[in-house]
Amino acid sequence: MLALRLVLALTLATVVAAEIWAVGTRPLEVTPIAPPRAVAAADAGPDTAASAGRPIDLPILDRNHVLARPLFTETRRAWQPPPEPAPVVLPLIANAAPIQEPAPPAPRLVGIGVASGRERALLGDPGGYETVWVSEGETAWAWVVREIDGNSVTVENAENVVPLNLYPDSAGG
Repeated sequence: MLALRLVLALTLATVVAAEIWAVGTRPLEVTPIAPPRAVAAADAGPDTAASAGRPIDLPILDRNHVLARPLFTETRRAWQPPPEPAPVVLPLIANAAPIQEPAPPAPRLVGIGVASGRERALLGDPGGYETVWVSEGETAWAWVVREIDGNSVTVENAENVVPLNLYPDSAGG
């Protein structure tokens, strides 16, 4: 009796193992269980077919079709890029004055000295640390030196005349 049970157990184990191996080596079956059937009353609509007990012919959706439409939006429509914005047209002003570049800032007066009987001014770059010695009539950073006095220098460009003081008045006195 024990031998019979052993033979039956081995047979059952062999069948189960063969079935597991067969399932693992077969390609996955993706066809529908039952092919869609044509509805006899297609003109009557799906509600009539369902109420009559007949199967409804629904199209089988592939994964790409389902993923092309956002799932959790009200409209469930495929994404479309936003429309191109309309070009902005600025109105033309008929008698507008031309835009003028701001005048360059005046240089800084760093010092005044006398060399070979001539007065010279040490001017500093208005936006940096560069300095240059100039005499009357010479140009530094688009500014022409017009006059060098004991404690001041007068510089000018095309639009402005600016006096530079060596010892500017202090605000507090």
